[in-house]
Amino acid sequence: MTPDYRPSLVRSFERYLRAENRSEHTIASYLESLRQAEAFLAGRGRSLVDARRLARRLQAAPLADGHPVSLPGESGGQAAGP
Repeated sequence: MTPDYRPSLVRSFERYLRAENRSEHTIASYLESLRQAEAFLAGRGRSLVDARRLARRLQAAPLADGHPVSLPGESGGQAAGP
């Protein structure tokens, strides 16, 4: 993804919320939560793209293997893969 991923991800999410006819208050609240999540991740050297990749890997991972999945480079758990 290009270095300017953030604006495109945030705009895409906002468009989705509007297409779902969410209220302006809901949209503002969700976007604020997204900004907070982004700040949290940045403080740990991660990005929204990292979180999205991990979420996709978790969706595809077998749930019954008994091993936690973590981002590559984190201690504990099993790397989520390439």
